Parts: sequence; C-alpha cells; structure tokens
Amino acid sequence: MAAEIAAPIYAHRFDVHHAGICEGLDSYRPGPNDVLLFHYTTWTPAADFLLRLGQPLVLMYHNVTPPEFFAGVDPRAEAETRRGRAELGRFAAICPLAVAKSAYSRADLDRAGFARTDALPVRIDFNRLDRTCDEAILRELRAGPPSVLTVGRVVPNKRVEDTIKAFAYYRARVEPRARLFVVGSHDERGPYHAQLRWLVRQLGLGEAVTFTGQVSDERRGAYFRGCRVYVTMSEHEGFCVPVVEAMQLGMPTVAFASTAVPETMGDAGVLVLQKRPAVVGETIGLLAADGPLRQRLVAKGRQRAAAFGTTVLEERFARMLGDVVGARYG
Repeated sequence: MAAEIAAPIYAHRFDVHHAGICEGLDSYRPGPNDVLLFHYTTWTPAADFLLRLGQPLVLMYHNVTPPEFFAGVDPRAEAETRRGRAELGRFAAICPLAVAKSAYSRADLDRAGFARTDALPVRIDFNRLDRTCDEAILRELRAGPPSVLTVGRVVPNKRVEDTIKAFAYYRARVEPRARLFVVGSHDERGPYHAQLRWLVRQLGLGEAVTFTGQVSDERRGAYFRGCRVYVTMSEHEGFCVPVVEAMQLGMPTVAFASTAVPETMGDAGVLVLQKRPAVVGETIGLLAADGPLRQRLVAKGRQRAAAFGTTVLEERFARMLGDVVGARYG
C-alpha cells in the first residue's frame, strides 16, 4: 500500500482562490526529512528565504519573463523579473535537481549552471477541466455569434494588442458579428490595460471585446467550450497551459510561434511566423468554419493534449523525485 506524504504549500503571497490550500511562508518550520520543492517564476521574498535557509531543494522552473516586456509599463515587475533572471544561478549550489516546464525553459537552467536538469510539462487535471462548466454562459455563447478566445494574465509579454488587431480584421472582413473574450486577471488601473482599451476604441470594436478579469473554473470552462477559436500572440511562454486546455476541449488554435509555444502545441494547431493581422484574421475564419481543417485540428489537438495527462506526468515526476530522495536518504 502506498504511503501518504504530507505536502503543505507555503507562499509569500496568495489570492482568495488559493487561501484554502496555502499557508504563509513565515509559518514554515524546517524538518530533518523535508524535501523542498520551490516553484520559481520571478524574484520573491520566498527566494531570499530559501537561500538564507540553505537547505537542499528541487527547483521547479516556470521560466522568468524577460524584464524588457515590463519597461515603462510596470517598474515593479521589471525589477523582479530582472533580478529573477540574474540570480537564478544562486540556487544551483543547493539544488540536486532543477526541473523546467519545457525544453525551451530547461536551457535557462543549463546556462545558469545547475548540475542536473530535466524537463517536465505542466500537470493539468483534465478530469476537473472536462466536468467544469458554467452552463448558462455556455448556452449564451453558443446561441450568439462566433466568438474568439484568449486566456491568461493580461500582461505585456502576452501581446494582447496583436490578438485584438487580428480580431479586428476578422470582424471587419470575415464575421461582422464576432466577439473576442480576453479571459484573465488584469490591472484595471495599469497603463497596459489602458493601452488595450484605447486600441479597442481606436479600432471601433466597442462592445465586441470583453475583458472578463479573473474568472472561476466554471466560467473558464464555458468560454473554452463556447468560443470557436483560441488565439495567442504571446511572445514569451515557458509552456502555455491555455493552449493545452483549448486542445483538450476541442478548440482549434492559432498561435505565434515563439518560445515554448511550438513545443507545447506540436502540429495540433496553426503556428504563424509573422503577426500580420490579415493572415491571422483569415486563419481565424478558416478555423471557425465547420469543415475538414477544423475537424482535423480538433482531433489532433485532443491527441496532443493526452501527452499532458495527469497520470503520465505524475509517474514521471515520481521517478525524478524518487531519485533525489533516494540519493539523499538511501
């Protein structure tokens, strides 16, 4: 019988969605047999805390967004990401293993001097994803005009402005009733969000573009099922979970071929090498229409998503972690 292992989660800062599963970082008390897993996305007080602690840990590297994306937009994020990239190598001395979410991200770890690295995609709970849906929103979307979806934090590296420009072409030349839903947290008072709102007005899109903010899993599930095409023009992704979610739920995808996106999507969607609104807009039209191309990409997407299933990745990670624990306590 497999033994249960306690795995509390500690964080310097967490929102209401994680309050039930997280404890404050200052409540952690080191134990002699602890195996620490540190999820690293930027520089935070948790990084300082763990370096002072000096205890061996497994670094889970989600990639650090290049600070240039935040220059002139978010000084705090610019400073944290700059330090996060510059000081990543400080953890090499206390990490028996560093795991990235893609081969693209693993290269950062190798350059930073980690002795042992590996790549393991993000674990996605498809069982929860498949059964989670706000039926009222789903009915509304399916009864309305064709909709385009993009999901993720509304931050500069996502290049939401490029998605809006492509959508503007699609709406003007292909489907005049179309709507775009931008699903993800954003800073309502921040300059980047203001720039996007200005762009929407300049392009005459009015109510055609909806910024939902952060939503529940149920609402997110409805947007994935009810919209016709998923679009991301992001220029920096360490993995890109929403692309996998779209593939799993039968939504064809068009994406900019940057960073880890081609690695994650494989040949299960359309990758564009240049962000020409006309090209992307026409592609959206092709994928939105019922036909052989859409059917083929939906089938390929579901097949591709299966590679990121929970059981497969849990078994791989258990073997990785087992080697570390065995070397330390065996």
